[in-house]
Parts: sequence; structure tokens; C-alpha cells
Amino acid sequence: MHFLQFQIIHQVNGTENKNGRENTGKPWSEDEESQLLEEYHSGLKVKEIAKAHERSNGAITSKLAKLIAE
Repeated sequence: MHFLQFQIIHQVNGTENKNGRENTGKPWSEDEESQLLEEYHSGLKVKEIAKAHERSNGAITSKLAKLIAE
């Protein structure tokens, strides 16, 4: 089975990602990006932000770096 087929089956079945984070691999909405920046500027830790957004610490730091550079 190819990876794409695996992903489609899990989406159809409604199962979450192996890492338990619902938003892994999903695109960021503008609202979520704004919320991310607000949380970061308010002093929340990356670990807390990642849990709230159901994304990995790496996804949070990567997105923050991109948004701050813009």
C-alpha cells in the first residue's frame, strides 16, 4: 500500500494520525496563524501551543519562524 492510500484510508475511517495530533499535515488557516502569533507573543511555551493546535513542536517553531520573517 502506498503512503497516499494509507492517508486516504485513515481520513475516510476517521482515525487520527499515529502521533495523536489531529492537525499533523493539514494546512494552516489564517485564523490559526493569527492565534499562533498571539499565543507566542503572550509568552506561551512552544509545547503548550503545540498541544493546543494539535501539532508538533517542530511544526510550531517552523511556522513561527516563517510568520516572524514575513
